[in-house]
Amino acid sequence: MKRLHKNLGLSRRAFVGVFLSGSILSKAVAQAQKRRIAWVTSKTSTADASRVEPFRAALLAKGWTEGKNIDILWSFAGDKNDDIDAAIEEAISQKPDVIVAETTGIIVKLKRLKEKSAIVSLSAGSLEGADLIDSINKPGRNVTGNQMLSADLIFKRAELIKELLPNATAMVFLEPLTPAALMQRSYVDTAALAAERYGLKFKKLSVRNPDEIEELYRMLSADRSQVVLVPSNPLTVNNAKSIVNSSIRHQIISIYEIIAFVKVGGLISYGPNRDKFPLVAADYVDRILHGVSPGDLPIYQSSDYEMALNMNTARELGVQIPHNILARALEIID
Repeated sequence: MKRLHKNLGLSRRAFVGVFLSGSILSKAVAQAQKRRIAWVTSKTSTADASRVEPFRAALLAKGWTEGKNIDILWSFAGDKNDDIDAAIEEAISQKPDVIVAETTGIIVKLKRLKEKSAIVSLSAGSLEGADLIDSINKPGRNVTGNQMLSADLIFKRAELIKELLPNATAMVFLEPLTPAALMQRSYVDTAALAAERYGLKFKKLSVRNPDEIEELYRMLSADRSQVVLVPSNPLTVNNAKSIVNSSIRHQIISIYEIIAFVKVGGLISYGPNRDKFPLVAADYVDRILHGVSPGDLPIYQSSDYEMALNMNTARELGVQIPHNILARALEIID
């Protein structure tokens, strides 16, 4: 050490000063290189843990460690009195490199705010239907990620109605009219086509708040040959038990998108396996942080569908579940 400062013509004090300055500069450079990710969902932090932990673990496996080379802002609207706007504003205020957004409605809000960061969908309904991408194979803009809905899935649900209730006359689509639960026109149009293919009338009934759900089922109870399709979004998921209770109370069969409804008494769910969604989101975030444009990453659509049944509810509704449906069920609650 002594020889080094002598050769450089530096005093010990000057050398220490240069050394410390270099250390501070290195830390500043490292801090500047740290990437920012924002996670925006409608859920509470507790309810979202089943997606947060796999996402975090997948990033870690790819070399991204919180506090070291990435910072993640976890913005849960459920922890902010369900104020999705507050969650979005909190996220974009951090100027993230990538935003992981739960729903189509959240992404639409981000786009209206002219957000230019890369956006990765966690579980959006239909990105294409909301005109957020150019195409499934080449999104072409700053949005990519998971998409839950496909024409194939909507037609399969219509087919399931006829299998479950051969004398069904109508498919009723429950459309939540809330900012975070945007229902795209293409979704509704495809559902109408699916109903027509299977000889069902198509009805669309809109709800703006939880109080309208009971009235909707009471109105439908005059004709039990109608089957309700209940989509998965903040309004329906947060009021799953109320929807299920209304369905049973008024003896109306409902088909749900996710197993969470069946676990609180819903008759049947049929939808994509969501376990891969956080992993796909992490993979896309990793690629984007390594320089890949989100517009070049094809939309992920799961072809792995799963069905769950609640036999207690089937008995309450007086529904005889056909053997071919029982054989396809991944989970049966009895």
